[in-house]
This record gives sequence, C-alpha cells and structure tokens, in this order.
Amino acid sequence: MAKWTYHAGDKGRNRVRAYVEAKSGKIFLEYFLNVDGRSERKRVSTGHSDRKRARQQAQELAAELGRVAPQEHEAELTLRRLFEIYLGEKTPRKSKGVQKHDRRAAKMFLDYFGESRKVSSLRKMDGERFMADRRDGAISGLEPVRNRTVERDLRFLMAVLNWASANEWIPKNPLKALVPPKEQNPKRPVLTKEEYRRLVETAEGVGGWRFRLALVLAYETGHRGDAIRQLRWSDVDLQAPAVVWRAEHDKMDMEHRTPLSQTAVQALQEAQREQMAIGDAWVLPSPSDASQPCSRHLLRDWWRRGVKAAELEEVEGRGWHSLRRLFATRMKDQPMVTLMKLGGWRDSETVLKCYQSADFEELKQALAAG
Repeated sequence: MAKWTYHAGDKGRNRVRAYVEAKSGKIFLEYFLNVDGRSERKRVSTGHSDRKRARQQAQELAAELGRVAPQEHEAELTLRRLFEIYLGEKTPRKSKGVQKHDRRAAKMFLDYFGESRKVSSLRKMDGERFMADRRDGAISGLEPVRNRTVERDLRFLMAVLNWASANEWIPKNPLKALVPPKEQNPKRPVLTKEEYRRLVETAEGVGGWRFRLALVLAYETGHRGDAIRQLRWSDVDLQAPAVVWRAEHDKMDMEHRTPLSQTAVQALQEAQREQMAIGDAWVLPSPSDASQPCSRHLLRDWWRRGVKAAELEEVEGRGWHSLRRLFATRMKDQPMVTLMKLGGWRDSETVLKCYQSADFEELKQALAAG
C-alpha cells in the first residue's frame, strides 16, 4: 500500500497519480492513455524520492494530457470507448463484487447497443426498449428477470453516463429522462426459526459440514452468503471471539468486526478440526479445489437441495438472504445502531424497509396491548 499519494488533473480526463511504492520507497506516476482506441494504464518511475518535485511532475504531465484529451472529447465518443474509460478509472475503486457486476453489465450493454454506437445517439426510447427486452428475456443468452435486476443494470448505465457528463466526456446524460423500473411488490420472504432448524438437521446429508457451517454462520451473524463463503481463518479469532468482514467481500465495501456467538464458535471449532487449517486458508474451501472458496453457485445448489431434504415449502425469492432477514427480524428489539453494526448495514431505512418484518402473533399482541 502506498505511503503517500498525490493527484493532479481531472478524473476520466487527465488524472495523474503520484505515489510512493511501499516496497521500494520510490515515487511513481500513474495515468491512462488512449492506445488504439483502448484505455491503457501507464506507470513510470520518477527516479527520485522528492515529493515536492513529484507533485510538479504530476501537474506538468496532467497539463500535457489535458491538451491531448479534448481532441477525443470533440470526436464522437463510442460506448466501447466510454466503458473502457469508466472500467479503467472508476471501477477499480469499488469492491470486488461490484467490479464484477460493472464488467458484466458493460459487456451486456455493448452487446445490446453495439460497441460502435455513439453515446450521443442514445435516446430515451433505447432505454425503454432495453428495459422491456431485459425483463422478458429477449436479449440473447440472458433469462427473463424481475424489475429489481433491470433497475440495477440500468443504474449502472446511468452512473456511467452521469460520471462521463460530470467529467466532460459528454455534454449531458442522453438518458437523463429515463426512469428505471421499480418492483411493485418485491418478494422478501423470511425463513422461520423452525425451518432453519430443519435445514441444519439435514445439512450434513446435502453438503456435509460446509453446508451446515454456512447455515449456522448465516443465522448467527446475519451476513450475506458471499461474505461468509469468502471468510479466511485469519479473519476469525476464536479466543475473542470475533470475526473481521473484509471490505473486498462486502457489498457495501465496508470492513467491520463483529463478535461471535457461542453457537458460531462451536461450529467453527468443529470445522477447523475437520480441516486442520489455519492462516489464510478458506473457512469454506471448495470441495473440488481447497485453494478456492465454495462458489455462490454451489451454495445456491445446496440451498435448493436442502429445502427438499428438509421437506420445506418452496417459496419464490427465499434463499440465503432469507436468513439475513430472519437475523434482522429476531434482533429488532435491539437498538438500531447495534443491529446495523452486527449485520453490516449502512443505513436504518434499508433495514426497516427490506429486512425486518412482524409476524401475525406480534400484530395480535400489539393490538391487544393498545
């Protein structure tokens, strides 16, 4: 990690970063150049360790790049070029999970609209046509999806266009008037405690100790499946006991530390004895390759098989996230700030709107108390 960093120029246009490389202690300049229509990252050594001099060099290089960049601004910017700039400049600063979505979404939009499509030629009707085709599964290679997925994809495109406008790559967002679809009645089913108990009882026969441990951690910590499956033993302190959730595996890109319940500790101790693993080894290694964590596809498969084995009703929209909703619901008597810290939420509105719910008995009790 760099010990010192200095930025000159504008993002997406002529940005130059000067920084001290931690390993060598040397100062480098990093910037982007358009090479044959593609954005390439360049990195050069200044040959010295004078920070004042490095600032001046960064400013001079940014000024030079600024004189070149407007030539491309004046040309008709294509979608391919725009996504290359965004994926090279903005995307690397996001969490790994969001980076993957950015790249997938960029490829989808390029395939749909065409790589050579001029950004300025996009119209509201193009966005509306995309929304309908994406939702209906009319895009080659993609299945029908709900409005929530369409909204997420469109918000990425809108973010790219707004960023390009703010950084003067385009005069304005041509799709500014487009309104992403909203899920009218989003399905957010919650797993019950009894259903969780039945899943845990049959877990060993479905996915062995890995599936059982994943269920226990999801129930006891309230965290997302992606964060759980990418835990390493170095993140776990069984003496404290506590666990560190790395920002790179967190949807909100937020590193945080939470305590572990005794039930979670016991499950982890059993898994550690099973694996005989420590350090950076995965807590949930892939059954086929211990150097990799269990994939999200494997967790999804275990969930589907577990529901059948436990003879639970198959409910649309109920998956690993239903355990996160259960966690938020059973902890709703705790102060909101405590719940947010435990589950890794950034804002209370999301918890109240998307995660917590009241069961019928609670409604009856509230009515009686009133």
